Amino acid sequence: MNDIYQILEEDGILPIVNIQDASKAKALLNAYCKAGIRAMEVTLRSEAALSAIQAIANSKMPMNIGAGTVLTVDECKRSLKHGATFMVTPCLNEKVVRFCLDHSVPVIPGCSTATEIFRALELGINVIKFFPAKNLGGLDTVKALLGPFEKMNPKFMPTGGINEASIEEYAPIPNVIALAGSWLAPRNLLLNNDFQGIEEIALRSLRAWRENRRILAGE
Repeated sequence: MNDIYQILEEDGILPIVNIQDASKAKALLNAYCKAGIRAMEVTLRSEAALSAIQAIANSKMPMNIGAGTVLTVDECKRSLKHGATFMVTPCLNEKVVRFCLDHSVPVIPGCSTATEIFRALELGINVIKFFPAKNLGGLDTVKALLGPFEKMNPKFMPTGGINEASIEEYAPIPNVIALAGSWLAPRNLLLNNDFQGIEEIALRSLRAWRENRRILAGE
C-alpha cells in the first residue's frame, strides 16, 4: 500500500473504529472508500478486531488498514498476520516501536509528555499521536510543545476528545499532520447499520480539513 504518513498528511483524518461485529467491516470499508478516505484504524478492543482487520485486508480495496491500541509486540505480530499495514499505540512502548522499526512497519506511538515526545523523536519516530489531546489541553498544549522541539520537526496526530468541530481549530497548524477519532464511526450509526450516515460524516470531515488546510497554504 501507499506511504501511510503521506496519506495521513494529505487526507488529514483517520477514523478510529471499535468493531464489535466483524461482519460489518466490509460495509464500513465501502462507506469510507466512497467518501475518499484511504486509511482507517481498527482498535484491538474487541474479539472481532482481528477478524475485521483481516476482512478489510482481504477486500483488496484501496484502504490502508491500521491496528490501534497495540500494547505488545505479540499484538503487533498478530495484527500484521491478519493484514494490518501500520500500528497505532496509546503509549510509547519502546519494544513495540523497535519491533516496528526493525521490520519496516509504520508506527504512530501515543505520547502525552515532553519526555515521551523527545524519546520518540530520538528513536526516529517523526509522527506522534498526541493522546489524550483534549484532556491534556488540546491545541494550546500542542503549540507549547512545538516550541522546544521545533528543530526536530515533529508531526502530531491529536487523538482523544477530537470531533468534527476540531478540524477548523487544528487544520491550519503546519505540524498537525492529521486528526484521529471515533466521530467518523459513531456507535449508534454502526449499531443501526447506517453506513450512508457514516459516509456523509466522512465526506464532510474530508471537505472541512481541505478547506481549513488552505488557510495554511495561503489560498
